Amino acid sequence: MEERVVDAGDRITAGALSAGLDLGLWITERELGTATADRVATAIGYTRTARVFHSRGR
Repeated sequence: MEERVVDAGDRITAGALSAGLDLGLWITERELGTATADRVATAIGYTRTARVFHSRGR
């Protein structure tokens, strides 16, 4: 699996040092939308490149 963030619906995990940022941004996107997550990433100077694996077809 190449994704650094895995969303299994009731459980979300991340691996790798900077994956914590990816995880936080994914949760932001999931709950508040892509535009909000993109604004947060821009505000902290982080480029979102990680893919998210969805085990529930999201």
